[in-house]
This record gives sequence, C-alpha cells and structure tokens, in this order.
Amino acid sequence: MKRLLGLCTLSLTLAGAVAAEQGGAARGEPAPRAGAEPAARPAQAMFVNAKVSARSVALNQPVRIEFFTGARQIENIDIPAAIAAGVAMSSGRMWRLVGRPTVTENEKIRTVQVAFSLVARASGEVPLPRFPLTWLSGDPIPDFGSVKVEPNLVVSGEARPLPKEVDGVGGHAWGSRLDAVLAKEAPGLKAEERDGVQALRPRKELELRFRQGDLAEATLDAPGLTLDQAQTSFLDRWGMPQSSEGGTLVWVLGWTRISASAVPEGVRIQLVREDLTGKAAAGQVKKRVFDALEGGR
Repeated sequence: MKRLLGLCTLSLTLAGAVAAEQGGAARGEPAPRAGAEPAARPAQAMFVNAKVSARSVALNQPVRIEFFTGARQIENIDIPAAIAAGVAMSSGRMWRLVGRPTVTENEKIRTVQVAFSLVARASGEVPLPRFPLTWLSGDPIPDFGSVKVEPNLVVSGEARPLPKEVDGVGGHAWGSRLDAVLAKEAPGLKAEERDGVQALRPRKELELRFRQGDLAEATLDAPGLTLDQAQTSFLDRWGMPQSSEGGTLVWVLGWTRISASAVPEGVRIQLVREDLTGKAAAGQVKKRVFDALEGGR
C-alpha cells in the first residue's frame, strides 16, 4: 500500500507540473472550459546539497547521486519506490536506475539520506533526472545538473570503442524486422512462435528473438566454458558489471543489457535491447488494457 500511495502521489505531481507549465488565467489566457479540472499548483524548485560522483563518464560508468532532506512530512510514502518511479517518468529515455535507491531516515537528527545510481542511455551532455520529493510538503523538485557522457567505454582506466553488440547481434542490427533477417540467413530457416515472441536460430548456439516483429533479444550459449574462465575476457570487453547478484553478471551499455550466467552446459549470454522490449510491452498494455477501457476491438 505504501508503494502504491508513493507512485500515485508522484504521478499526480508530475501531471500537475506539466499543467502548470501550459499556462493559466493569471497570464491572460482563456478560462478553462466548464467541467475541466482545476489548474494544479506548480511544484516548488528546491536546492539540495547533492553529491554527484562524476560530471564526466563513459557510457558504462555509473553516476551515483547522494543528498539529504529534512524529516519526512508526508506519511505512507515508499521513498525508494517514489524515486525509482520519478527517474523512470522524468528521464527514462536518458537514464536507467541501477539497483534500488537506498534511504536512511534518522529520527534523532531529523534527516532523510538518499542515494541512487544511474547509467546513461546515450552520450552527450545529459541532464540528470528531476523528480518531486513526495515525502516533503509541496513536492519540491531538486536540480542535480547534468553529466557529460562520452561515446565509449572505460575498461581498466582505458577508453575503448563501443562493442558491436551495442548496435546489433549476429550480424543484424537491433530492431531489424524478422523478414529482413530471414532474407539474409540460410534458405529454409523458419521462426518458431512462443508466447507471442518469434524465435529464430541461425546457428546452433545463437537464438534471436523478435517482439512485434523487431529483433529485441538474443541468447548465446558457450558450451564447455565456466563463468570463471570467461569472466576476465568479459571484463576486458565490457568493463566492470553494474551488478553481480545471484551469480549473474550484468552490464548495461546504453539501451543494451548483457547478462552472463553459468548453466549446466557452460556459459549463457543473454542480450536484451531494453528500448525495444519496452516498446513491445507498451503495445501489449495498450492492446489488452487501454483499448478495452476505451471500447476498442
């Protein structure tokens, strides 16, 4: 219930900020039509003495943000969930949260300490997320500034070019249509339908998966290897993983997520293009939920 209240409050606050930016009668604009929702109060800007780990990073280097606020003023807010939703809603096309935000509430000195880590989706001068602090009155929005993201990796302190798997797999670009991939592969190759996903195996060890007809995922098996044997080579190619929970190493390079895990036969590499899987999921939600709510067929 705390998580639900936090997410609902955050959604309403962001919607209110957008409405406020679009104007109001105080600036001589027409009054809202009868039955319209009243104008929302704009969220307040807020200065926080935030610690940003770096202002210039490579695409594979996380950025950690830490800051303090006063004691919570709004009860029943799940602060880590509110931060996660705020990052996704305000900057989901620019940043990806790594792990779950950590929050420490100190009742003795009446402070809330927040820390979270991000990796960038693309290079350039990228503004950091701006989201309301829904546990404080007025839902103030701090400004953390921006970070310059270089279009390369850093491995052992050395700049390296982006590996090819950031843009594609098996000689095919991410987002390639199934029919185009079939045309390039061996004659007679056929896709298998599984739970709305088309799977294609151009080679025994490689499976390509298509969502809504777009190449969005792949699995590569390396039999006879152990993760310990392969780990050094993986680190040399992709740098330090952003997580290593449950014996699975995970790298996030822009929109491409790569995971390596041990399986009985050897090592399994899974690649997911998160923008394409997100697009497919949004399409399913529209089809199964919103179209039904609106009376579509």
